[in-house]
Amino acid sequence: MDRTRASDTEREWIVGLLREAATNGRITVEELDERCAVAYAAKTRGELAALVEDLPRPPKLGPAPAPPAYPPPAPRPQAFPPPIPPPLPPWIKPWPGLRPWLPGMQMFSQEWAGGADPREAGRKVLDHVVPIFTAEGYQLVHRTGAQIVLRDRLGNSVTIDMTLHPGRTETHVWGVASRAIRQALDRF
Repeated sequence: MDRTRASDTEREWIVGLLREAATNGRITVEELDERCAVAYAAKTRGELAALVEDLPRPPKLGPAPAPPAYPPPAPRPQAFPPPIPPPLPPWIKPWPGLRPWLPGMQMFSQEWAGGADPREAGRKVLDHVVPIFTAEGYQLVHRTGAQIVLRDRLGNSVTIDMTLHPGRTETHVWGVASRAIRQALDRF
C-alpha cells in the first residue's frame, strides 16, 4: 500500500472517477456517497487507490494522430465566378455613414482655387462658405487647420478641405446638401 500523502487534486480526481462509475451504473448512489466521504477523509494515496480498485480503469489516452502526409485537396473552382459589381462613376465617392437622400438632398463635390495665401482662403471659407451651411441648419462638428466638417440634424455631413499648392490654395467641398446650398456654392 502506497503511504505517500494524498493531495486535494488527487482526492478530487478519485471523486470524479466514482461519480463516473455511478453514472454508468457500476456503483449505487448510496455507495457513491460512502466512497466520496472516505475519499475526502483519505490521507494517503493507498487509501484512495482502494476506493477504485474494483472499478475498471479509465482508458489511457494515446498519442495524438499524426497529420496526413499530404495536404487536403484545394477547393474546386466554381463553374462561373461570382459577378463583379460595376465600378462607381468617378464623381461618386463611397462615403460611410451617409443616410438615404431626402427629396432635394443630393451628393455633391465642388472645388475652386484661390490665391497663394492660405489665410485668405481660410477667411473666405469661414466668412462666406460656412454661413451658407449654418443658415440651413448645419453645425460645426470638427475643425482643424485645413479641414472643417459640418453636420445637419439628420446626420448628413459636408467636409470643407483646403490644400496648399505652389502658387494657389485649393478648396474642396463635398457631402450631402440641398439644391439651395449647391446653387449658393456655384457663386464661388
